[in-house]
Amino acid sequence: MYLKSPFLSEFIAWLKKREEKLYLVGGMVRDYLLGKSSEDCDVVVSKNMGIRSFFLKKGVKFVYYERGDVKTYKLWPERAEIDVCEMRAENIEEDLKKRDFTINAIAYDIEEKRFIDPVGGKEDIEHKRLRMCYKQAFLDDPLRILRLFRLSTEFFLTIDRETLDECEKAIRFLTSVSIERIGEELKKLLFLPSSFTYFPLMERVGLMEKLFPHTNRNLTFYISLDERIKKSNISYEPPLLLSLKVAAFLGEDAKRWSDFYGWGKKVGKWAKLWSENKLLPYKVWNKEESLGKLIVDFGENCLPLSIFSAAYILSQNNIEKESFEQFVKGMFLNYKRWEEKIKVINGWDLINIKPEKRDEILRSLRRKIVDENLNRNDCLRFIT
Repeated sequence: MYLKSPFLSEFIAWLKKREEKLYLVGGMVRDYLLGKSSEDCDVVVSKNMGIRSFFLKKGVKFVYYERGDVKTYKLWPERAEIDVCEMRAENIEEDLKKRDFTINAIAYDIEEKRFIDPVGGKEDIEHKRLRMCYKQAFLDDPLRILRLFRLSTEFFLTIDRETLDECEKAIRFLTSVSIERIGEELKKLLFLPSSFTYFPLMERVGLMEKLFPHTNRNLTFYISLDERIKKSNISYEPPLLLSLKVAAFLGEDAKRWSDFYGWGKKVGKWAKLWSENKLLPYKVWNKEESLGKLIVDFGENCLPLSIFSAAYILSQNNIEKESFEQFVKGMFLNYKRWEEKIKVINGWDLINIKPEKRDEILRSLRRKIVDENLNRNDCLRFIT
């Protein structure tokens, strides 16, 4: 395996002249062994003599940062992103042993074309097992607790028993990690298509209580929503997807925790909207409200609201859930047709109406278009 990058080839040749080594490590090696493509490119160099001057000479954009004992250059050559880390030990084997999980502790020597696997990561990949590299892994960086569940979910891995035990012991130290880092890791987990998979286990070991204290979490609702989102085959923009999941999991507290973890006002605003209106499509289905009102009030957001509502009904084991699912399916199939119907009149048709009455009339008319199947002539008769 080898990243086909002219810059990386030049960098390797430059290091070789200085009798230094470069290894591919981390996500790229792991994903290759899992048979998956990877956007990650992490490399480790044996020394750091003159690296900065080489990057400057090549005109490559880079930043340098340190986190604990890890010193890293983040580069952006050729529209790619490469992380170059200094070796944290005397040799690559000892460096790998200091990493978080065995599946991330495999290196590839580009020159010798061989894998270096001192902690059994390849075997763990073959057995779909997630295991810490060393006993103090979670104490050295408690954020690895969240990464443990994210990797388990992403790659469908079984967490090793001893690893889970050490994770549970270290949960109380998670408060030492910055809110920003926790928020970013949680976001990665929530974006996964099967993010619900390990949430019951996270609840059981006390992680959810640490992340969201005093919150009434509805795991059944969360799992149901995640399944409905996957089955809908709709491509949600990240803030919308995050708000749906956060609202389902946190209920009325969604907005507060959205602000707390820095997920943005838009996520919090949407999350509150889903929580407050989750039964509205159910009422429409039972004819207590009009379909026109739902479409006019929510526009394109009536589709995610319907999925949210369907998930709630399913999680409550409502006996009429099959019929309600048909209603939601109908919403998706017919929304575009309704959207076009609402446009049968335009501003010129309303120009002679008194301004104070215009909005009220237009909203009433849009509801009638959907509920009573009005055409353009019907609409014009209604407003005149």
